[in-house]
Amino acid sequence: MKWIIALTFFCFLAVSIAATDTRQTTEGYCSPAVAQVTGNVSIICSDPKAVAALEVLVQNIKKLTLSDSEKTDIISSQQATIARLVKQKTTSTTPNKYDLALEALAKGDPSLADKLLDDALTGFEKDITKAADLYREKGALWFASDTRKALTAYKRATELDPTNFKSWNQLGHLYSRVGELDKAISVYKKVMQLSTSKHWEAIAFGNLGNVYRTRGYLNKAEEYYRKALDSHKVLDTKEDIAGQYSNLGLVYYTRGDLDKAEAYFHEALNINQALGIKNSTAIVYVNLGLVYYARDDLDKAEAYYLKALSIDKVLGSREGLASDYGNLGNVYFTSGNLDKAEEYYQKALAINQALERKEGLAIQYGNLGLVHDTRGELDKAEAYYHKALAINQALGSKVGMANQYGYLGIVYYTRDDLDKAEEYHRKALAINQALDSKEGMAINYSNLGNVYEARGEPDKSLELWKKSLSLFKAIGAKDKAVVVQKWIDGLNSLPID
Repeated sequence: MKWIIALTFFCFLAVSIAATDTRQTTEGYCSPAVAQVTGNVSIICSDPKAVAALEVLVQNIKKLTLSDSEKTDIISSQQATIARLVKQKTTSTTPNKYDLALEALAKGDPSLADKLLDDALTGFEKDITKAADLYREKGALWFASDTRKALTAYKRATELDPTNFKSWNQLGHLYSRVGELDKAISVYKKVMQLSTSKHWEAIAFGNLGNVYRTRGYLNKAEEYYRKALDSHKVLDTKEDIAGQYSNLGLVYYTRGDLDKAEAYFHEALNINQALGIKNSTAIVYVNLGLVYYARDDLDKAEAYYLKALSIDKVLGSREGLASDYGNLGNVYFTSGNLDKAEEYYQKALAINQALERKEGLAIQYGNLGLVHDTRGELDKAEAYYHKALAINQALGSKVGMANQYGYLGIVYYTRDDLDKAEEYHRKALAINQALDSKEGMAINYSNLGNVYEARGEPDKSLELWKKSLSLFKAIGAKDKAVVVQKWIDGLNSLPID
């Protein structure tokens, strides 16, 4: 008997709200208009090495899935660091060390600049406000390249200046990235308490929605996304409205309501395309790909993933590329091209390892497990599934846990350990029922039906397969429905004793 496997999807959404693609050239930083109103930029523009360093730092931040406000906050700290280095160079007897730091920044290495900030901190032992600013600068330097260093710096900044909600907000992103979701929730709630701005309050709503969605608390996630959407409608921030439409689409996608999910994604796509927001357009392409993948329309799914990939390559978005590679791997896996699928899963895994992105690691470990499972390499598959399960348990990710329980059930089914297989499939089913995930339940019912069929209990098997068939039809998963219908027809054609 063949079984149906639930592929793990990498749902790539904005960390807070849709982020605009507002790249600025070197000339833009040094235009007379900017130099007149921004002292830091004016100082930076006097030094070509400083300009080159700032451009690299800014472009790395712009590749991340953050809102414009959040990006601006980080970039402001980076500007302060570079301006500090230029000022100190002009009065130093050893200006070369500042040039070396700027040159290293232009090559993507913040370590020398970070050391100079440490040197500066020794002069601010009693000035807590200035010390907090320096730690924010340190966090901003490392934000796109070293999560742990950035997290340590922002944590210290909040300790020194606990009223700065922007520091708390960036700390929340870093906790989310490394999978410390309880801390992320606490921090985002702190942002809501401290912020006097409706815009930043709306950002906090969206961020909380993301964490709750990762945890599988879909009703709570929807509640916060709708709060964020309502706030952004009042503020008339269209790109942020698009971001929340996309996030609401992901809630309905997870519930298996693909028509509503698609409608929300198209709302987001229309706004992003009208505004020319490339990175957010790529995000929505991925999410539309997920919808068509769930409907077994691999050609349309692949087309959307490739559209996203082409944008993310131009933008240099590592998070986006990890998503695209993982989802394309799913398409190749489903079409039977295991070598190609593994290649893409490994690409996605490598990026997530570099980013220390726990959720992405769990997804790709699960996907690699599927490849080895399909090849009959059950020990390797099981090892990958347990890696993924451990991360999902640490994250509290119910969707991820359900998928891994289902995969482990398949391993034990293949080994003919039917009791263990049933145990894992029922664990998966319980979670998917709590999530009201129609696709998840359909897969669990089909796999449990296989267990009972193998035990020689066709009546129970038929009952479970009929439940599975009904759900697959409800979400429009035609190919899976055809497979289950064949199993049912096979049982119905058995001779009566």
